[in-house]
Amino acid sequence: MLRADRYLHFFTACDDRPGSLASMLKIVAEERGKVLSITHDRLRPTVALGMTGVELLVEVRDKAHQQRILAAHVQANYPIDTAD
Repeated sequence: MLRADRYLHFFTACDDRPGSLASMLKIVAEERGKVLSITHDRLRPTVALGMTGVELLVEVRDKAHQQRILAAHVQANYPIDTAD
């Protein structure tokens, strides 16, 4: 699955307030990605005050699907880091 570009692993951040995580995950759902794991991290030192870090592993169809999901997050003003 890894070699076939079927997994997308990335880190982002969202506002640390009720509903923000759900709004961010809605993007994955709208793009028809399947969330395999999620880590919600308020203590990550690289995340600004008032934000919470979110690490996602998403099952996707192919490289183009990965790019659509990432582009949709960027368009919605979520910072993206795909470094492992």
